[in-house]
Amino acid sequence: RLAADSAAPLGADAWPGIARLRSVEIGSAEDMAGRGLWREMLSRVERAQLPHSSTLAHVRRPLSDANRQVGIISLGQEGAAFAAVENEEAVVAASFATALSEVSGCQDLVFERWTSARKDAPLAVGPLDRKMPMAIDSIRTSRVGAVEAAAQMMRQGSAHPAFDTDAIAEALGEEMPDAMALLHQYGMAYIDADGDALSAGLLGDLVGQQRLDMPYDLCLHAVRQAGKLKLELAFDCSRVTRADARAVGDALIGALKTLSGQPRSKAFADAGAWRRSGAAENTRARQIENLAERRKISAKPLAAPAGIVAAADGSLPLTMQQNFLLDAWRHPDVTEDFKKFWWVSRTFKVRPSIDLNRLKAAAALVARRHDSARTRFIDSDAGTRVLIEQTYEPHVEMRDFGRVDEAEIVRMIEELDQQVPDPFNDPLWSITVMRCDGDGDVIYVRAHHSVFDGWSTALFIEEMLRAYIGQDLPQPELGLLGYLNRYDRSHEPEVMAEREAYFRELLRDPPALPNLNDGVADTRPNLEFVHAGLAQELVVTLADSQKLEIVERARMSGASPSALLIGAMAQSIDALAGTKDDVLICVPMAMRQDLALRHYLGWVATIAPVRCEVSRHRSLDTLAKQIYDQYQTSMAYLPADFALRRGELHRELGSEGSYLTLFEAGMLTADASGGKSSMRDLTRLGADSSVSLAGHEIQPVGNGRVRAGCAYHVDIRSFEGAAGHSYRCCYDSDVVSPDTAHHLFREVLGRLGVPDSSLGTIRENGTLAMDPAAE
Repeated sequence: RLAADSAAPLGADAWPGIARLRSVEIGSAEDMAGRGLWREMLSRVERAQLPHSSTLAHVRRPLSDANRQVGIISLGQEGAAFAAVENEEAVVAASFATALSEVSGCQDLVFERWTSARKDAPLAVGPLDRKMPMAIDSIRTSRVGAVEAAAQMMRQGSAHPAFDTDAIAEALGEEMPDAMALLHQYGMAYIDADGDALSAGLLGDLVGQQRLDMPYDLCLHAVRQAGKLKLELAFDCSRVTRADARAVGDALIGALKTLSGQPRSKAFADAGAWRRSGAAENTRARQIENLAERRKISAKPLAAPAGIVAAADGSLPLTMQQNFLLDAWRHPDVTEDFKKFWWVSRTFKVRPSIDLNRLKAAAALVARRHDSARTRFIDSDAGTRVLIEQTYEPHVEMRDFGRVDEAEIVRMIEELDQQVPDPFNDPLWSITVMRCDGDGDVIYVRAHHSVFDGWSTALFIEEMLRAYIGQDLPQPELGLLGYLNRYDRSHEPEVMAEREAYFRELLRDPPALPNLNDGVADTRPNLEFVHAGLAQELVVTLADSQKLEIVERARMSGASPSALLIGAMAQSIDALAGTKDDVLICVPMAMRQDLALRHYLGWVATIAPVRCEVSRHRSLDTLAKQIYDQYQTSMAYLPADFALRRGELHRELGSEGSYLTLFEAGMLTADASGGKSSMRDLTRLGADSSVSLAGHEIQPVGNGRVRAGCAYHVDIRSFEGAAGHSYRCCYDSDVVSPDTAHHLFREVLGRLGVPDSSLGTIRENGTLAMDPAAE
């Protein structure tokens, strides 16, 4: 579109104009048209499961996974006998879709297409490559029509330049989470190198990177060069078997024969497995070396999984996160506020009154589906272990309160929140139903963090309500044993040695301890992480335009909005404390990249300590890129909660002056789940609107605060709340004064570019707040 408006070729300054084409104002006609198009296109897609593979659709994999083995199956250059045809990219895309359909049996599928605009703007500086979905339906019933379907999808993608895969996921991810996960299951890239040499070079870089960090289960690379069509299938060996990859390759050639009208070329040649070693290992070492020149971190790949089995009594080891929390629970200096901090609750008003027996049956059904919901902890000669009860009776209690007003309901909820059950002897989750004399019921759900993280709490509530009205529930793909063997792996000494070595190198030579204290009596550093204080919360909600500016800034800097937030907090702490040194911040990680974990109920979330190199990167944009690269690398070494918070590594780092429990920042995922948007609205932070469900009106109630306690000095998170994109500053009022908290929060928001006009809308503990200094 830009080229059509200009007589001259697009030059080095073309990117700003291209970027404008790729941005769209929320609520505009173009935004509504793009959302409507992709909502319709993706509403029918199915999961294409290859017959002999453990393929799992996923949202995003960590950028570094040393265990990954990538297989390559290529059509040799000598055998590439397909002559060029009109609209060849559509023919290749349709052939790929047909091959996937034939092997998987899926009729309506989607994959991601990589394309580049370098041909139109060869000198432009900026990210001109794009990734967009290709949703092609009715493949089995109309193979020839697949070519036109692919061509139409390509035209529609060009007509809506603002909607690439990331933008679609941003716009529709909450509404269509399962479809969004499928966008990254399969991929394809096509380049006509004879007419677009620059893009061909970019494709070469892309192929090389995908061999290192395979972002798909299976990906097709197609290059038209020197009159020949060269094809390559790359696949994740941990997901796709070689037999399935060969079957897709054979089906691809057969589809090309049919759809291009040309004879079949030679069979695919097996290029062998491409293992992450040698050059790949060196590349990873260079990536880590760039994080901090003075810290050379070993890039030795982690060992392959070594499975565990249940003990004779049926018990299993604790997960890494459970080991940390239960050890802290029994620490001689642990406080009651710290114990309360680790109980998570949600409350809803339901009108008319519910059927109590039916609710119990629904809760019992959810418990039968998930090991964590039937967990209890036992002490044995081998230490504390997990026992999964084969039969489980949910703890559901009815209390009759008569007619009460909203304030009285909030008071009752706060009273329940003050109770501290013992996770070793009391139920690890419970439901209290408060009957309110003809005005419906209040349902209070509370769970211990050792079995439910924030994601799981929302998932449990969603499944319980769906079971209550008789809806089918997606089958969980993972139990506790599978989670321990596939993701946790804390029982494997070699794996733990690798994780500890990585973080030991990252955190050695600790920076100076920032002191935000300004006269408040309690000055404890909480280095043992067994204290928590009374939480105070500050929240601000941004306009949609402000959110888009932050998202675009992150994209231009090669980072993420969360990395910008973490960097802004690090810079603000450094400015306030005057340390002029690195700043350590713990970053919460949901760790739900795989679809199997999206419906897994259990404590999956973890923390990644990030060393923010404030002194080396004075620009927030470059600091955010350093932070983003670092925590993406760290994901391959997670979880490491016990080692970092309770174990020998924790004591070693603590003795050197390192601090990991003072500051936290990142994205809050407590409102996330795998269900439809209407159900998820119930668990959003700040939600107050009702949802109709099978004749019942359900509405969240409470004081609007996330937690009554705070275990960090300061915890700043971004989240998608009921009112829009928001930032929350939670601080321990026993350690940090309101003046300091307001000052720090405003400093962080200012560095993110939030205008002063928005800072006047900061709410404190659910109400509009005045800056104490202004008062």
